Amino acid sequence: GNGRTHVQVILGIQGRDLYLVVSGGEAHVGAVAVWDARNPDAPPVVNELPGHKEGPLAGACAEIVGRITGRTVAVVAGIHQDHATRGEIETIVANAKQAARQAAEAFKAKERSRR
Repeated sequence: GNGRTHVQVILGIQGRDLYLVVSGGEAHVGAVAVWDARNPDAPPVVNELPGHKEGPLAGACAEIVGRITGRTVAVVAGIHQDHATRGEIETIVANAKQAARQAAEAFKAKERSRR
């Protein structure tokens, strides 16, 4: 996305596991989520700070990255745009999920090329 709907993701390695930082607008920590590769049928564990709304997005991104990579994933998400419209919010969420998917696919491709 561009302008107000731009989202940035950073994918990092923590031992065998991964972490993803999702930010946009005024970046902050609004929610964290963990998807456990050892228990893939369980939903992500999500902790959202009071007054924040990033919990569902953090959980979705953790599951997206985890299912693609087969690794346990922790996500830290914080996106804030003053007076965002419903349409902008929907676009931001879609952009974040797409960016998470692209980061996971790039990681998986790089991992395959090392074998």
